[in-house]
Amino acid sequence: MEHMPPTTTALRPYAIVLVLAVLSTCYFQYLAHAPVLAFVSSLCAITPCAFLMGYATEQIAMQTTDALGGLLNATFGNAAEAIIAFLALRNAASAGPGTETEATMIALVQASMIGSILGNLLLVMGLAFLWGGMHYKQQRFSGDIGSVSGSLLLLMVLVLSIPTCFSSFEFPSPPQRQWSASRALPPSSCSSSTGSSSTFSS
Repeated sequence: MEHMPPTTTALRPYAIVLVLAVLSTCYFQYLAHAPVLAFVSSLCAITPCAFLMGYATEQIAMQTTDALGGLLNATFGNAAEAIIAFLALRNAASAGPGTETEATMIALVQASMIGSILGNLLLVMGLAFLWGGMHYKQQRFSGDIGSVSGSLLLLMVLVLSIPTCFSSFEFPSPPQRQWSASRALPPSSCSSSTGSSSTFSS
């Protein structure tokens, strides 16, 4: 039997849990028709899937340039939010405008985007500070990364606050002018219509 690398051996439990969770999700969703158990099994499948995707992205980034590695990390790191947004927007479009499903799905997409941004910029950074402070007396951080994170946080606040401000205010619609038939028609047509009516009455 061929000896497997340590990394592959360490990843085997995650792959097994992922396959079992996906199979159980398909069973509960399509055969047993148990949505609660399907949700729980899907939740169990997210953790190994996220770990395997992160590991694969890191391995690919190590073999490529920094720019391509950062793009891959940003893309596959938010794959769950992208999938949730796509499915929720598709359900909202199929439900139709003005329905409760549309409002719920749009609120779900907004919450997932806000949670992803705040989690990546604040929660992860705060945990890094806390963990580093617990193990090291002095920490060193890159000023460029801090400035980029601050800029992204400011951009997120602007992107989310400006549409919210516009949607919270109701702007009055411009008054519509109602023109009468005599004003809308040119003078020649008015005179011809008057003449035809008088001829018809006679």
